[in-house]
Amino acid sequence: MNFHFLTLAFLVTATAFAADAPKLPSIPTEPIAKKKELLFSDDFERAELGKDKGWAIVVPTFSLENGTLKGTQMRFDAPAK
Repeated sequence: MNFHFLTLAFLVTATAFAADAPKLPSIPTEPIAKKKELLFSDDFERAELGKDKGWAIVVPTFSLENGTLKGTQMRFDAPAK
């Protein structure tokens, strides 16, 4: 009995919120981005990153390996100070 009441209450609440949901625009048939000239490219065929090579080293765990940019996430267990 209690389960049926909770189910009914949930359905009424969900229906009320669904009625107030904003109407989304339709999906465009054409792409919204237009292809233009290439702004930047890199083949990563060198030993290291650097500002003189077009890359500022902000995250020290990024490196170049076998012609690809490799990012490594570090885990720090130290609490914030």
